[in-house]
Amino acid sequence: MFSLVGCFNIIEDYRDTTDDVIVLPNDYRLFKGNSELHYIAKKQDHSPIVAESNVYMIGWNDRYVLYKRKITDDLELGILDTKNGKVTKLSLDKNVSDQLNELGIENIELKNVNTLFDEKAKKLDNS
Repeated sequence: MFSLVGCFNIIEDYRDTTDDVIVLPNDYRLFKGNSELHYIAKKQDHSPIVAESNVYMIGWNDRYVLYKRKITDDLELGILDTKNGKVTKLSLDKNVSDQLNELGIENIELKNVNTLFDEKAKKLDNS
């Protein structure tokens, strides 16, 4: 398990009122796709997809987005720097916290994407 630092608004900061988008730092979004094919891209139309479909775990702080996604029979772990759009692939064989520390990034907690979308939908229903 990863510890959460600097991400207290993980559910509170949904500036988008639809239940199929989760707001990330610097105009990035996690979009809910069909059949759990969730992906990360900029908010603007026709922006390139940063993390293609099958994102199933995600966490973020004010600048970085950590994600895990399924690729056929494999997994990909990456960190997106939302200030410059650079994605760095991380090793699944090494400790994630250690890799983040090497990059100068505080620990980020990964959460299940479906759980986040469910929490957002409940929050919208209660408002």
